[in-house]
Amino acid sequence: MAGLVLRVAPGARILPLRVLGWQKSEDGYAVVGRGDQLVAALERAVDPNADGSTADALPVALTPVVEPFAAFGDSPEARAVAGASALGTLVVAPSGNDGDAGIRFGSVGAPGSAPDALSVGALDSRSATLQAQATLVVGGSRVLDEPARLLGATVTERGLSLQVTSLLGPSLADPARAQEVEAGGSRLGDFFDTRGISRVAGRAALVPADGTALARKAENAQAAGAAALVVYGTDLPAGGLDLSEQAIPVIALPADTGTTAVDGLRAGRQVVIALGKAFPIGNPSAGHVAAFSSGGLAYDGRVRPDVVAPGVGLETDDVDGGHATATGSSAAAAVVAGTAALLEQARPGLDAADLRSALVGSAHPLGEAVTREGAGRVEPAAAAAAALAVQPATLAFGRALRKNWSESRTITVKNLSDRPLQVGFGFVADNSGKAAVSFTAEPARLNLGPGASADVSLVIAAPKGVGAGTSGVLLAAAPGVGPARIPWAVAEQPPASAALVGSLSLSNWELTPSNSAPTVLAFRVGRVVDAAGGDAVEPVSLLDLELWTPQGKRLGLLARLRDLLPGQYAFGLTGRDADGKILLPGLYVLRLRAQPADAEDGTPTSTAETVFRIKEHA
Repeated sequence: MAGLVLRVAPGARILPLRVLGWQKSEDGYAVVGRGDQLVAALERAVDPNADGSTADALPVALTPVVEPFAAFGDSPEARAVAGASALGTLVVAPSGNDGDAGIRFGSVGAPGSAPDALSVGALDSRSATLQAQATLVVGGSRVLDEPARLLGATVTERGLSLQVTSLLGPSLADPARAQEVEAGGSRLGDFFDTRGISRVAGRAALVPADGTALARKAENAQAAGAAALVVYGTDLPAGGLDLSEQAIPVIALPADTGTTAVDGLRAGRQVVIALGKAFPIGNPSAGHVAAFSSGGLAYDGRVRPDVVAPGVGLETDDVDGGHATATGSSAAAAVVAGTAALLEQARPGLDAADLRSALVGSAHPLGEAVTREGAGRVEPAAAAAAALAVQPATLAFGRALRKNWSESRTITVKNLSDRPLQVGFGFVADNSGKAAVSFTAEPARLNLGPGASADVSLVIAAPKGVGAGTSGVLLAAAPGVGPARIPWAVAEQPPASAALVGSLSLSNWELTPSNSAPTVLAFRVGRVVDAAGGDAVEPVSLLDLELWTPQGKRLGLLARLRDLLPGQYAFGLTGRDADGKILLPGLYVLRLRAQPADAEDGTPTSTAETVFRIKEHA
């Protein structure tokens, strides 16, 4: 039926709680929010009528927002997710849209990184995508003549032939920009000259994929009167851009072709693009996790995402009553939230943790790494028939930092069926060949009556260590029922050389105590390591700034900071001690201690120190 939009849970009641809004930013206005607003919304979700009772807690809360690279397990948002889960609300959240980090930290966002959240990645479920024959001519020379991906909207029946212009030089957004410098198009003013006249009206606007939102660039180009937007250097799949039916066509070109076109425009040459009628082709990414979908490890070493669901080019209703498409892990999380609502209706006896376990444990594997797909694709029918629930639904084993390494974790296995089950355990590693780790379970088998549960101690061992990390799936299985899949990982070892804190510098090593003109201590925290498959982020969970004497006596703690991403930080020294008393003249030592995000008991801290002198008081 033409125009039909299929919905996952059309009968579900929705309580909308606003956590995002338009706010002014460096690039104009953007839709952003704050962590406290998200926490307040989760509090409302567990107590909708604000009467102090959680008896009416919502069974499922969708938080379709992402704070990139904020995968701390003890953040306020993570604690709020844990509290909501304990009070009966399953929190479903996207993993993020920053790509695959492998068996390392780096791309997963909050609140989907929270240990108790059901984290969702995006699957490309489309059988076909659209392309159009594209011919690009620069100064009379043909530099491209091949099919190009249509990221959004379609080309007309007759095709298009358009003059191409890039956003070079001064603009309404930046009148001082040099003539040869190219703007990205994330600001509407980029598309207008300094007099306010459109630079792209009736033309194809050429912009780079520079990491900013392509949908915003397309909206800006359309508002400035462009007939099409041409983006070069993007990995976004065909049809992967969220645009309404009325949007202009958005075409993807290779990075080198786009660079050639921009160089031609700099040299004053004419650039023309001809686009043929759009035609469907088989989708080579069908059934695979989308390239943009975040995957890897949260900072506690836990696998993310838990599961994947369709999240590329999903048809949905537009605000004007028409149809639009939605792409991203947030769209995939919405699909899973609807699935969770159906599951809760089908099995009202399951609590939030059991709902999550049933959805994760019954997921269908796609054959990709666990850090890409989690347990696999969500399967509503299999979740509704799930006989086993395992908590936690995913496992983190830290890092195998030595030979003969081993770690233990306790899981709770629950029989959700109405008959006795004999449960056994097994494991599958992602990497082919002989596994670098082994598992033992104590007890090795369970006899569980209907509704019964029992604890099992799992021990993972790596006789030779696992420097590169490894991951896979544990299986809890019983005859006659589907197994429960539990994703697990051993994190990649950090580099041995780079410290987590360093590059200390003082604006003045000799200072006079002052509350109004402190001496600035600048320092580096954390590290970003160039690793195969993407950068590895090594954050810091705890940073202490201590005051010592040169003779080795600790005088106190001046500051304590938590959950720090890699970057440069600064601290103001007023010349006072930990109790606020003015320091006596003489030499002192500042010692910084940084603890890694996944530190366990006994993990050594990374330290750095510098010396300063308090001058004689006036």
